[in-house]
Amino acid sequence: MPDPTGKALGESREIRGASLRDCGIEADGARIRLGLLDAAGLPADVTLPAECLAQLVMTLPALAAEALRRRYRDPSLRLVYPLGDWRLEATPDGARRILTLSTEDGFAVSFVLPPERLAAMADAATQRPAPLRPH
Repeated sequence: MPDPTGKALGESREIRGASLRDCGIEADGARIRLGLLDAAGLPADVTLPAECLAQLVMTLPALAAEALRRRYRDPSLRLVYPLGDWRLEATPDGARRILTLSTEDGFAVSFVLPPERLAAMADAATQRPAPLRPH
């Protein structure tokens, strides 16, 4: 039996977005909203449970990097952002460190580091890195 859009039940409906309009969070924090403009220039919203945020955060960078490589047919390309600031803090138990990297426009991501990983990073910072081909 078709739904109101003419699709059979269980069949996926594609929303072909042309641009991201805005994003929002419901007042109670239970859902997020991605506001799009579709291919016809009409507004469309995708709402998801807030629990999907972690999935999106973990998935989108890999998708963006792969899209960049495919689009330019260059496996050496990387999606990079200028570093605005960084912060290194101890976890409450003091056993690990939390490294937060942020851009000037407010994008930030944090990583928890065991001491041996932090030491390896400090070591690597003093070495000459292998060059990547600039794009």
